[in-house]
Amino acid sequence: MEKHYQTLKSRSTLILSVVLLFALRAYSQNFQVVWGMNQTLAGASSSSNFVPTPAVLYGATPHPLPTVMYYSLGGGDYAYGTRYWQNTSVPKYLEFSFAVNTYEYDISSVSFRVRRSPVGPKDVSLRSSLDGFSSDVSMYHLTTDGVFYNVVVPFAHTNLSNGLTFRIYGKNADTYLGVMYFDQIVVSGKVNNFVLPVNLTSFDASVYEKQVHLDWETGWEHNSRAFKIERSADMVSFKEIGTVAAHIATEGKKHYAFVDEMPLRGVSYYRLKMLDQDENFTYSHIRDVVIYDDIPQELIVAPNPAARDQITILKNFAGSADLTLLDLRGVSIPIHVSYLQTNYLNILPFYPLSSGIYVLTLVQNGRKQHAKVLVP
Repeated sequence: MEKHYQTLKSRSTLILSVVLLFALRAYSQNFQVVWGMNQTLAGASSSSNFVPTPAVLYGATPHPLPTVMYYSLGGGDYAYGTRYWQNTSVPKYLEFSFAVNTYEYDISSVSFRVRRSPVGPKDVSLRSSLDGFSSDVSMYHLTTDGVFYNVVVPFAHTNLSNGLTFRIYGKNADTYLGVMYFDQIVVSGKVNNFVLPVNLTSFDASVYEKQVHLDWETGWEHNSRAFKIERSADMVSFKEIGTVAAHIATEGKKHYAFVDEMPLRGVSYYRLKMLDQDENFTYSHIRDVVIYDDIPQELIVAPNPAARDQITILKNFAGSADLTLLDLRGVSIPIHVSYLQTNYLNILPFYPLSSGIYVLTLVQNGRKQHAKVLVP
């Protein structure tokens, strides 16, 4: 009798576990990530699974007059005013993005409200980072000026695990004085039941005796397979330099470590590619380190933090050199370089930089150097 009871108990426990697992797998939740443009470019999410970053304007500029930079729609609602949308060689767009914490998700639509002045952009298009912004997801013609158009773009993509970036391009403005207003950008979809391979609670990089030591910790792991360690010199192109096996399934903290015994000189960037048994994966945040060598550092930003419209560097190198500026997503920012004094160079972005960290790269005689630039 006791043996039969234990068998029934075990079966009941197994059935309960299967039911709970099925319930977990069947669970989903609708979400919205919203950039309301109500006197701020910050975004907000209805789900803790998403971390939106503030919207950023590229190529075009905010309308310069504070009274109309955020156009009042009444009732505490505003729209974001922008101008300088005329056609040039510089792409002009409003960019918005979000990162992902734990769960896979589906996107069903992207919507926004947009309005133009009489000489403002007559067409807008939406692109995404899924194809590297190479093609329009949708294009919309703004027939009439002075009217807000509600643009809804179906976006049927499922089982996504990484963050996404979107861009709204403005096209066919008559003059640089053309104004376009943005309001209520919304990414809608569903958070799925699938749990990403690990809950990464920490990831750090440090230098010891000219080797880079990477340490990370997980809070739990489900179906995890491995950690791929990737390194980059410019935050654009990452290369795998090692693999560490995961624990497959854990409910407690696990610590991992990896040593890059032959790191790059100068600034290097590291990230983890976390894979599960089915080859699904997600990326960690990026960590950077600096390895100094006996060659004098020639790329020195001073002052640093820098201004939004000007980065100054010491010109302690001879001859000409190529300078490029990237944001943390690896997007190239158009710049103009001018001589300030004998020993200084001014790097002037085509538009004011948003607050954040940027990477300035100097290439001379085949040698590449990097410097982080902080814009407060």
